[in-house]
Amino acid sequence: MTRFTTAMVAGALIAATALPGATSSSAQLKREADSRGDVERVTENPDGTTDRVDRPRHRDGDIVSIQATHGDRRVYVVVRYADLIRRADMQLRAPVRAFKGGEARQYQIRSANGTSDDRLNRPLLLVGDNPADMSDTGCRAVEASVDFAADVWRASVSRSCLGRPYSVVVATQYFRQLSFDVDTETYLWDRHRVNVRLHRGQQR
Repeated sequence: MTRFTTAMVAGALIAATALPGATSSSAQLKREADSRGDVERVTENPDGTTDRVDRPRHRDGDIVSIQATHGDRRVYVVVRYADLIRRADMQLRAPVRAFKGGEARQYQIRSANGTSDDRLNRPLLLVGDNPADMSDTGCRAVEASVDFAADVWRASVSRSCLGRPYSVVVATQYFRQLSFDVDTETYLWDRHRVNVRLHRGQQR
């Protein structure tokens, strides 16, 4: 994985929005608004330094609202943007930190929705303590879809694939690569985080 992966996964977690029918009597849901005009242009330099430039007028990929739902059987994420344009160099991600028994594991739902090829769009659930070296869990109970007309990305994953956690920290990140070579990478991104908990007595 490239260096932007480390920065994105280790950075702030972006919240999501629940899918229709996701809630239940024991599900916990949280909605938050995100500041508009906070997309950044980031350049990672050969000397290890990072340059960040605010792009307050950039709408594509600018997260405006987020919601996360921790249900009995699935964790749901929905993200709304000021504008969302199909691009081949775009990636939408939802890091999920799952807590159980005093321990935490880092997962990530990854969806490359910049292409119309469904074989490439198939979402993955990655796992790994090192954000730069995550591996595919092989979980197929993970879903993601994008509605470019409504500027919305939706994702969800089965709690069983997350080890049936007691609580989760859900995130989402928008990434669009502008340039990349061996020493330097430049990309646009936005981010946000929300913490949603499910009581122990509701675990299944």
